[in-house]
Amino acid sequence: MKNYLHIIVFLLYTCCNLYGQQVCNCEKEFLFVKGFVETNYAGFSDKVTDLNKQNYSELSENLLQQTKSASTLNHCYFVIQSFLNYFKDGHLRLIYNPKSINKLDIENLLLGTETVSELKGKPLTDIEGIYTTPSKSYEIALVKNTNTYRDYVGVILNTKVKSWEKGQVKIELKHIEDDKYQGIFYFKDHHPEIINYTIKNGKFYPEDFVKVDIPQNKTKEKTEPFDKFENSNKVVFYKDIDDSTAYIRIKSFDDHFAKQVADVIKANETKLKSKPYLIIDVRYNGGGSDFSYTPILPFIYTNPIKTIGVDVYSTPDNIKSWQKVVDENPHLPENVRKSLNDIITKMKENPNKLVSLGNDETYTLNTVYTFPRKVAVLIDNDCASSTEQFLLTAKQSTKIVLMGQHTAGVLDYSNMRMVNLDCMPYILGYSTTRSRRVPENAIDNTGVLPDIEIDFDKVWLQTVLNNLK
Repeated sequence: MKNYLHIIVFLLYTCCNLYGQQVCNCEKEFLFVKGFVETNYAGFSDKVTDLNKQNYSELSENLLQQTKSASTLNHCYFVIQSFLNYFKDGHLRLIYNPKSINKLDIENLLLGTETVSELKGKPLTDIEGIYTTPSKSYEIALVKNTNTYRDYVGVILNTKVKSWEKGQVKIELKHIEDDKYQGIFYFKDHHPEIINYTIKNGKFYPEDFVKVDIPQNKTKEKTEPFDKFENSNKVVFYKDIDDSTAYIRIKSFDDHFAKQVADVIKANETKLKSKPYLIIDVRYNGGGSDFSYTPILPFIYTNPIKTIGVDVYSTPDNIKSWQKVVDENPHLPENVRKSLNDIITKMKENPNKLVSLGNDETYTLNTVYTFPRKVAVLIDNDCASSTEQFLLTAKQSTKIVLMGQHTAGVLDYSNMRMVNLDCMPYILGYSTTRSRRVPENAIDNTGVLPDIEIDFDKVWLQTVLNNLK
C-alpha cells in the first residue's frame, strides 16, 4: 500500500508544478464559452427550452464550480467540453490548436514495483490491472486514483510511441454506473478527448485496451471485400467485386479531395454504367463539402431531388465569422464570393434573427441511367455532416438501399465557424446555421437510419450482395 502513497504525493507535486508552468484562468474560459454559445450558437433556443432550463442552469453551475479545482489545462478542457456535450451537437466542440503558445503537458505518476506486481494479479472482473492496446503500442497500469475528474488513472508502463514515456498518464476514468465510465483519453500528440467506455471482463469498448492476460485472436476473420490495407491510404478507391457489381469507397467529402472523387468516378464511368449493381462505401466519412459528392449523383438518380434550406443566426459575432471566410480566402470563385457577401449583407440588415440562406428547392437531372439498377450505400456511426446530406439526397432515389448502422446525427446545425479561447490551446467550433427540417424532421442524435442493419465486424459482403441481387 505504501506505493499508492507515492502516487498521491507525486501527483500533488506534478499538478501544482504544471499549474505554475501554464497559468490559465479556467473559470474565465468557461464563462466565455458559456456566454458565447448562449449568444451565437444557432441551436441554443432549440436545445435549452422551458422544459429543461432548470436542468441546464444546474449543470452549468456545477461545472462552473468544477473550474475552481481545474489545476491543469487538460482538466479545464474536460469541464468545458462536458458543458458543450450537453447540447449533443458534433459541430459544437473544442478543437485542439497546436499553434497555441500554451502547450499541453502530460501528468507523470510514479508507480512502485510492488504496485505493478499487485496489479498483475488482479482478476478480469476487477477494473484495476495491466492493459495493452490491440496494436501493442501501449501497455498501461490502471489503478484507483481519485480526484474531481477521475476514479482511475492509466499510467504507461511500456510504449513504442516516441511522443510518450513510461510514467505518463494515458487515460483517466470516471465511474458513471455499472460498467459505464467516462474517460479522458490522451492521443499521440497529447491532446485529450472525452470518450464514453463500457469496461467488462478486462476489455474496453470501444476496444482501446484489453488486459494483457486475455488471449487475443490473431487470425481475425477477413471482413472486407478486399485486403484491409489495399489502397487504404487512398481517399477514393474503386474495385470490381464481380462481373455484375462495382464497389467504390469514399472516405471523405472534404473539398480538398473533391477532385480526387471526380477523377476516380470519371475514370470508371464506363464500368459504373455497365454493371447492374453498385456498392458505395461511405463508412468513416465525417463529411466535408456538399459539392464533393455531386459527381456520384447521376449514377444513383431516379426522381427529382428535394432539398430543404437553412437559416443563419445573424449575431454580430456570426457576421464577423462569415466575413472572415471572405477575407481569408482570396482565391474563392467569384460566384461564391458574391453569394457570401450577399449573405453577410442580409445578416447585417436583420440583426439577431434567423435569416434564410436560400429557399427550399427541387432539382432534376436530364438522364436516368439504366445501370446501375440497384445501389447499396454502406453507412456507420462515423458518417456525419455532408455525408448525411448525401444520404438524405440518395434516399430519394428508388435505386438506393442504405445498409449498416445509423449515422452520427450531426447535420441539423451546421456551417461551423471558429473562435479562439483566451489562453487555452483550443478553438471553439460552433454552428451558425439551422436546418428548416428542425424540429419535425431532425436527425441530430438519431442519425440517418439504415434500411438494413449490417454488422461490419462479421463477414458482410455476401449479405450486401444477397440484398442487392
